[in-house]
Amino acid sequence: MKNRLTYCVVFFVLTLCADRLAAQAGSCEKNMLFIPDAPSYAVIAHPKFSFPGAFTMEFWAQSISFVPQAGLLEQTNKGDTGAFSIDFGTGNSLAITLKLNNGITNITTGAIANIQNWHHYAVSFSPNDSIRIYIDGILNSSKKTSASNLVASTDSILIAHSQLSGATFTGNLDELRIWSITKTSADILAAMNTPLTGNETGLKAYYSFDDDPASQTIHDFTGGKSEGNLISHAALAASTSPVNGPPSLGYMLASKESSILLPVLLCTNQADAFVHVFNRGSEQLQIEPVAFQIGTIFSSSITGFPLPGDSSQTGTIHIQANPKQPGLYRDTLIITSTTICGGTLRIPVELRYDNIAITFQDSIFDLHDNLLPCMLPIQSQTFLRNTGTKPATITSLQFSAPAGIVIDSPPTPFVIGNNQVAPIKFTVLPGNSGIITTTLTATTAECSRSAKIIFQGKRIIPAFAIVPSINFLRRARKYYLS
Repeated sequence: MKNRLTYCVVFFVLTLCADRLAAQAGSCEKNMLFIPDAPSYAVIAHPKFSFPGAFTMEFWAQSISFVPQAGLLEQTNKGDTGAFSIDFGTGNSLAITLKLNNGITNITTGAIANIQNWHHYAVSFSPNDSIRIYIDGILNSSKKTSASNLVASTDSILIAHSQLSGATFTGNLDELRIWSITKTSADILAAMNTPLTGNETGLKAYYSFDDDPASQTIHDFTGGKSEGNLISHAALAASTSPVNGPPSLGYMLASKESSILLPVLLCTNQADAFVHVFNRGSEQLQIEPVAFQIGTIFSSSITGFPLPGDSSQTGTIHIQANPKQPGLYRDTLIITSTTICGGTLRIPVELRYDNIAITFQDSIFDLHDNLLPCMLPIQSQTFLRNTGTKPATITSLQFSAPAGIVIDSPPTPFVIGNNQVAPIKFTVLPGNSGIITTTLTATTAECSRSAKIIFQGKRIIPAFAIVPSINFLRRARKYYLS
């Protein structure tokens, strides 16, 4: 009776899974790895990552039927201890075995409450320090160690099965992440409920199981090509784990850049950047024409192109920015593959455009039309304004031609803050009579921007003379002779 009931339960679950797979075929959703029975598991046959020092392994798991010594994650070889094993122990506990450079180390947790529910499990190793086990992001157990690393191994990694015990974990797994760094409790808690992008620092392998349910392959979402395969009845099903948010951004299409921050523009209003996309899967992707969500400032002329199933080959997308006015600009680059489960990338792009600009308050400065010698020297001032968005350094104040006008202050170089005004004081000196016409040019150190003002006026020197009167001279002579 018990065996018949077990068979019915398994048959029901498999039927439900098949229905889900049929509904999901040709689409990508947030999936999990479903292990319905003992013959089933997943295997990473040729892992391309290793553990030269620090590491962290983490995943979500939900036990349908708790089996002592059931394997969760294990790198072994036909009964040999191998590099590591993460299994269920006895009494609803988690048991860790690590083959370190100074020997084999075991560490076991206490009983895990409600083990049939979803729990997040993480094991971290800090060289010459300690091994730590976290349950739901909280430190549960730790053990000191003087070891510096795991033994090197090229053995297959089994998911949901132990070759050491022969026991299989039946249930669901999600978000398997393998790091080459030691994650802290705060690190784990901060990210365990959200999918990753696959290019996080220190991430060596990432299995979110958000693959095409019709495929028997699980992809390494880092692009490291440590792909896995589903064995027997192991399948992908719509996830019920506590991981929130959308599925990974396509199981194949990926980008080396998660965002683009262009250099600040100052002396030009054009900027260029490049996005490098690659294929994490094994089949060719077809990339659709690239576009921006808004597209008023940023543009790209890239049309559709194929992307081979080789993560070492990249497709380069050239983007350009042409802002007309200073300011902060944001947009989103959208890259889409029409291939099933190829995915869509949305890469935020940001640009700041500043400018250097100066102008005199007036275009013409009228000096007195009749500057008499008694009026000179004469002092006055004009004003130079910074109309740009950045402080400007004035390195030159120069007249176009000698005009007997000198700048009194400020001495160059000097700085004008944005939206600020600097008085330019000058003196008109005595000199030869004539028309004054000269241009004063101010020049910035940044971008060599300039502003001009024309000085115009006239110096006059009146001629004084006494015209002798003939009658006056005659009278004077007559008076003298008499």
